Amino acid sequence: MKRHLLIFVMLLGAVSSWGQTAPDMAAVLQKIITLPELQGYLPSSNGDTQVQTVVMQYPVSFPDEVVNVIDPSIVAFRSLEAIQTGGVQAYFTFRSVKLTPSGATANFNLFYDYDTGSSTYKILIVDIQLQHFNTNWSVSNLNIGGVTR
Repeated sequence: MKRHLLIFVMLLGAVSSWGQTAPDMAAVLQKIITLPELQGYLPSSNGDTQVQTVVMQYPVSFPDEVVNVIDPSIVAFRSLEAIQTGGVQAYFTFRSVKLTPSGATANFNLFYDYDTGSSTYKILIVDIQLQHFNTNWSVSNLNIGGVTR
């Protein structure tokens, strides 16, 4: 019984901490997906149609409190199954995202340049650290594919 209570308390703490940081998490995600260093790897818009940036909900799955804050016309959150069957041109998959009162760190992959013939992607491995000042997030360290920028 004590074990179940401990697990419940841990889960409750995790859920409540997401609720407190949902706007910050959304701001961090938006900062990451709009990094100028990554834009050349993402599909560009054709004329008046803006191409959605796709974020896979695996292995990190963002809760509704975060997803609902981000404009769905700009960012689409998709399941692993939807990515595998949808032929998405490029997408982000987050391995970890951690927020603190003074900053954030994230490790993610950007799968891009989908080849329909072989059903393969090219992959960028990205590590980022951001600092939080008032309401602004700024990049303090960015490592893309082993090259620090």
